[in-house]
Amino acid sequence: MSRQPHDDLAKQFLADLLDPLGRATSSFDVFDETRQVDIFFVPVSPSADAPALLGLFGRIGTVPCALEIFRNAPDDSDIEDSLNKLYGLRADQRRRAERGEDTPAELPQLWVLSPTLSDTFRDRFSATARPGWLPGIYAGPEGYRINLVAIHQLPATPETLMMRVLGRGRVQRAAIEEIRALPGSPTVARVLELLENWRYTIEVRQNRNQDDEEVLMNLSPAYLRWREENRQEARQEGRQEGRQEGLQEGRREGRQANARASVENLMRLRYGTLDDELARAATAIAQLPETEQARALLAIATQTRDEFLARFRR
Repeated sequence: MSRQPHDDLAKQFLADLLDPLGRATSSFDVFDETRQVDIFFVPVSPSADAPALLGLFGRIGTVPCALEIFRNAPDDSDIEDSLNKLYGLRADQRRRAERGEDTPAELPQLWVLSPTLSDTFRDRFSATARPGWLPGIYAGPEGYRINLVAIHQLPATPETLMMRVLGRGRVQRAAIEEIRALPGSPTVARVLELLENWRYTIEVRQNRNQDDEEVLMNLSPAYLRWREENRQEARQEGRQEGRQEGLQEGRREGRQANARASVENLMRLRYGTLDDELARAATAIAQLPETEQARALLAIATQTRDEFLARFRR
């Protein structure tokens, strides 16, 4: 059975978030038939130290796992489909190991992340509170290898912050506000960049649905902080240049530095790197009128690197 998974951007956000700990593959094919696991994660060996901000994800990511992310509470068929994916994935891993291919030493578990889960639903799958874990985290019978997370039941602690970003309504809004209030650090800056990419990609869609609008509204506070941090950096650069070339020139350079930083951040998020050719393109875009800058940003968000550069060169 096919289902419409939680927004692809949420999957990409989670894959990028787990990247420091190992290999996170979104929409991972399960080959017994045409199925895809939302995220298939394999930790690096030896294990990497998880940034504190990852919280629960750092703990989950100590072993191979398949993660299924739901925007709305799953029904019975969703869980059955997720379990079928898990068992197909585990069978494929066994076949690979028998052929002598490089596979994780431990077979993956399944983690189902849902904004809500009712008591009745959990009872149907004999899911009980997982010992040694926080409230809101449940495990099915041992043989099923399934774990359920009711995001709305998680305590509002730093450990659950990144998980609560994948909730909805007031839970997601509160998590975004908490991120906005965090002291600056490279990890916080990275999370703000990921959230801004998520927000921007929704914003440029032509046919947004109600869920898109809700996520867009919830992500706005994080965008405001991200924008302010970029503006402060640009103002500082502009002031430094302004002392050398005059106040008016400094302001102009400050605006361009701000625009360049925004373009470079989007390029890094979209293409995974900022090479010399992309850096030159970012500098050129920063000098364009605002309308043309917006068109260039839309092209970055929707095109591959080669497509964007081919169009930009013209």
